[in-house]
Amino acid sequence: MVIAEASADREEILLAEIDLDHLEDVRRNWPFLRDRRIDAYQGIERRYLDREAGKA
Repeated sequence: MVIAEASADREEILLAEIDLDHLEDVRRNWPFLRDRRIDAYQGIERRYLDREAGKA
């Protein structure tokens, strides 16, 4: 879910309202996002990029 998005070609100040109660519910119900191990994903982008390069 995208809450707000700034333009890519100029400087902007971006403000968005966030429901902190909803955020807490998401953190509680999706522990994967809280407890993920970043090192477990090492190299995954390289495999994706290699596969995409093979299509060219």
